[in-house]
Amino acid sequence: MGDNEFGDRLRLGTYKEDPEVHFGLAEKRENAADWTGVPERLVNRLTSLGEAYELHYLPRIDIYGDTVFKNEQCKALDAELQFVRGIVKDPALAKTVDRISDLVKTALARSQRLVVSGN
Repeated sequence: MGDNEFGDRLRLGTYKEDPEVHFGLAEKRENAADWTGVPERLVNRLTSLGEAYELHYLPRIDIYGDTVFKNEQCKALDAELQFVRGIVKDPALAKTVDRISDLVKTALARSQRLVVSGN
């Protein structure tokens, strides 16, 4: 896998110059540790899979605007992330899902909202 003309799409380094969509905890916007930037094309890939599998929350992420997930919604969002993580063989997307899922779990543990801030 990854040895053909499309193999670069499976490597995170391919997206290092991409505009980023930021995921973080709403109440801690000033704390950089509570935020992570994700390349726009990988977020688009994730939301497209959400649409393809008729998931509820992933397709709602707006890569150009702000999306807020209430703490109660984060549990369902994490279930959707884990579903996608279980079906993809895409290492770049898998790492992306793991990063976002870590923040979702932190939001749940702290009873905070998750904010997605598009570019």
